[in-house]
Amino acid sequence: MRVSDLNWMQVEAYLQRDDRCILPLGSTEQHGYMSLS
Repeated sequence: MRVSDLNWMQVEAYLQRDDRCILPLGSTEQHGYMSLS
């Protein structure tokens, strides 16, 4: 589930079925030595 792709009614319906969520914290260095792409 990507909250940014849903409206509040869809988020509410999802949370009634499953209330788990993952909150990604931290950052990645844009110009690090190891590319992520």
